[in-house]
Amino acid sequence: GNVSRAGTAVRGAGRAMREGQDVARAGETVAAVRAQLDALDAEFKAAVAALDAPPPAVESTALKAKRGGVDVRLVALAWVG
Repeated sequence: GNVSRAGTAVRGAGRAMREGQDVARAGETVAAVRAQLDALDAEFKAAVAALDAPPPAVESTALKAKRGGVDVRLVALAWVG
């Protein structure tokens, strides 16, 4: 009677402790995942801001070639858009 009820109570308390520990671990996991999500969101926003930035200025410089020092084999233009 009383012994079996005490055993049941002890098993119930042990189960409650394990469940409480599971909940605590799940809470820690949720916090870690949220922190990772916040970091990824900040990285994404920085990448989007970099894409929205104006392109760098193009500078031109005049160069004089030395006689016989130029050998053009290929001229190519690539457009990435």
